[in-house]
Amino acid sequence: MPPTPATALPPPSCDIRVVIVPLDVAAGELAGLEGTLADDERARAGRLAAPVRRRFVAGRGQLRRLLGRIVDDDPAALRFACSPRGKPALGGRHAGRCHFNVSHSRDTCLVAFSRRVALGIDLECPTPDRTPAWADTMSGAVLAPSEFAAYSLLPAAARAAGVLEAWVAKEALLKATAEGVAGGVRHVVLPTPLPRAALALDGDPRTVVPAVVDVGSPDAWAVCLLDGVPGAAAIACPAGSCRVALVSHERFDTL
Repeated sequence: MPPTPATALPPPSCDIRVVIVPLDVAAGELAGLEGTLADDERARAGRLAAPVRRRFVAGRGQLRRLLGRIVDDDPAALRFACSPRGKPALGGRHAGRCHFNVSHSRDTCLVAFSRRVALGIDLECPTPDRTPAWADTMSGAVLAPSEFAAYSLLPAAARAAGVLEAWVAKEALLKATAEGVAGGVRHVVLPTPLPRAALALDGDPRTVVPAVVDVGSPDAWAVCLLDGVPGAAAIACPAGSCRVALVSHERFDTL
């Protein structure tokens, strides 16, 4: 018999860049990054404990540098706006020129950028305390009742990863829609299995088709997991195929 032809992917509707940003930076670089912050950001940083302050300054300063490359402006000149539920966006004269979303876990930060579409990203790095017992406890806060059957079939060693992947997928979706997770995530029901984007750092973009998920919005949203990053991560965007690339912050130029 002749081989079955591969299913053709639909043309991508958007390009997305996911940039890995380290938050553990040297003191000299941290001072330079702090110099790009607005007065309110420096005031916020000053209220934080030292380890959290370092990560905040490193993340916000590098976000400004990356956005500055995209819109070709001084990072310190950028202005931000927020949705009613707190989702950040570019404001001022650059409003609407680039969509972005940020997630950080421990000393790693992921920033997703797109010229065309709103998006959400979430990252959770594994820690020793995330045991099978932790997963069983957290599953009640993360999983919808209809998702427990698939979860219960997972071997004990895989349950923490299963809960983390469900969490990042749901949080990425609710960040993309600007709804946020204040009301919990159990109302979002994920398909099984979720698609995965196998990405190589600084490799070629990959075309992926995220899974459409009902989030109670009139618009259709979709999500996929991201392989190739240090932890469980997911990206959400409007339904349809997209081209996704994983880029180191040193190699990122622009969209």
